[in-house]
Amino acid sequence: MRHKSLITLGLLALVVLALVAPLSDAAMAVHDAAFERSVGAFAVARGLNAVISLIQGTEINATPFGVGVTMTIGEILDPMNDLVERFSWIMLAASVSLGIQKLLLAVGELTWIKSLIALFALLAAGSLWYRPLQRHLPLVPLLRLFIVVLLLRFGATAFIYTEQLVYDGLMQPQYYASLAVLTDTKGELDAVAARSRQEASSDEGVGILGSLGGSYERMKRFLDINAQLDALKTSMERAQKEVLNLMTLFVALNLLLPLLFFWLLLNLFRWALTGRFDTERIHAWLYLKH
Repeated sequence: MRHKSLITLGLLALVVLALVAPLSDAAMAVHDAAFERSVGAFAVARGLNAVISLIQGTEINATPFGVGVTMTIGEILDPMNDLVERFSWIMLAASVSLGIQKLLLAVGELTWIKSLIALFALLAAGSLWYRPLQRHLPLVPLLRLFIVVLLLRFGATAFIYTEQLVYDGLMQPQYYASLAVLTDTKGELDAVAARSRQEASSDEGVGILGSLGGSYERMKRFLDINAQLDALKTSMERAQKEVLNLMTLFVALNLLLPLLFFWLLLNLFRWALTGRFDTERIHAWLYLKH
């Protein structure tokens, strides 16, 4: 009797949780925050890509006699451009993963899923307390179906909260630190682009280096440009490191962790539908007096 009462109370609690608790709404808010993080990181990376392309184009057009500097800037900026392109593919995959998670959340909110949870719980409780019903509706198959619909209802919600815990506990500081560095780098590149446009529209009309005709002012500018290139190289190396950090973060959080979750969910479905239950022991545990 005590065992049956505990199982009945457990079924009732899960039904109430499935029908009443606003867990999916809160999970959707957590999911939207994760999506905004990915969009924010992708926007900064694409902004870097755009300003790098602008600088490269400006140098080629503005320095017809400054081939050496143009080539140097290309050598500095090309690796970052390539890395951002690869990052964009990762962010596309991460966005697809987030879209699938949102779809699973929506499935868990479907009325027929909630109705099936209530129906299977009711039938399981009836089979538990009314022995003749066991012949037509055995308890174990009903519990299997109940577990399956529970996984559909709460699987995505549980994963999204787990993902948020992993992010908050391990990845949040790295995310904001990397994003700050990339934002600063974009500001530096914007400044370089502005100087490049200014040089291109100057009266000299020969670009960022000038003609390097040997005058003191032009030699001074040449040395200044070399110093700027060294600073730009250092900045790009730091930015590349942070892009790699963000790539690692999003691959782990939005690709590997969801794959692990889907693998676990599929195995739980398989266990619920085909796993071995010792029916005789369950029957003795529920109905025989101790």
